[in-house]
Amino acid sequence: MSMNKPVIVSNVGAYENLVIDGKNGFIISTNRPDLLSSKIITLLDDLDLRAAMGKINRTIIESRYTLEREILGFEKALESARYV
Repeated sequence: MSMNKPVIVSNVGAYENLVIDGKNGFIISTNRPDLLSSKIITLLDDLDLRAAMGKINRTIIESRYTLEREILGFEKALESARYV
């Protein structure tokens, strides 16, 4: 995502917090190789779609995962661990 690329993810885990199906990538059900291959072909065939999705992904990563924000999260985790 940070490299201006679209993504294809499964509907398991936290990916659905980052990916809007059809906007910045595709979300597919697990155990559906037919859907995976279909989405890969869709992206291979459409340069404009790949570029648009990639641009959205870069914007998402830049806005949500700044260095400052990551440092604050790490500091909070260390602070919490101090009292465990």
